[in-house]
Amino acid sequence: MYKNRVIRQLNSMEEREILYSILRSGVSERDQGSSRIVLLDLCDDTREVLERLNINTDCVIKINVGKAGSIQSSQERDVYESATEEEVSVLADIYAYGDVIQIMEKLDESGVCNIFRDMIDDVYEECDGYALVDDEDIDEYLDRYAEYLIDYYGDYEDLNEARYVVEQAFEEFNNYIHVIYNLTGYTDDNAQVGYDAFGNLKAYDYGYFDTSENSECCFSGDTYSIKVEKYLSSIVNLDEVNAAELEKVALGM
Repeated sequence: MYKNRVIRQLNSMEEREILYSILRSGVSERDQGSSRIVLLDLCDDTREVLERLNINTDCVIKINVGKAGSIQSSQERDVYESATEEEVSVLADIYAYGDVIQIMEKLDESGVCNIFRDMIDDVYEECDGYALVDDEDIDEYLDRYAEYLIDYYGDYEDLNEARYVVEQAFEEFNNYIHVIYNLTGYTDDNAQVGYDAFGNLKAYDYGYFDTSENSECCFSGDTYSIKVEKYLSSIVNLDEVNAAELEKVALGM
């Protein structure tokens, strides 16, 4: 275990400075899950604030939606801080966090990463961990995705070249999946992966476990309907920011 892997905790002034920078410039690109909104493309204003706070700007900012978002972010930090050296190598780094946001390493999801969620559904099954289906099913799957790469990306000259790429990706993902399983158990989030700047495959969303209760870890409303600017505007005007207050604000959106 890494005893010295401690994530920076933002004080209230630092976190509000980041939130105000987001509000000043607005949100251009976002994604969302069951309980968090993710800012994928940061504005120059926010980057300047992060640089001033000595926080890596090659990052995404996750915004907790209600209590559930706070719980998932907390669980994510627990996994990261307690992971072994081998385990942490498959986790997107967490740079800093506050009551509202969690700042994490940005990963590249393009290209072959698109096939990994289907690998979870089609190639793996839950049976005392991740158990592979038989070789014939795997071969059929790899052939199908080799054809997919040729049809949709056009970066490969022939089926053999595309098949080699898929085989390498499958082997890498297979190694990754057994490590992440020990940390979070079997969840669909295990397939939410990307490559870091050094070409390492990592999970970018690991705050939900197979033992997690949806009632605790999933916002009861709809994160898609929440306007980021309106949500953050309400939060920065609070006298005290905590999970309970975030829940009130989120439910009032």
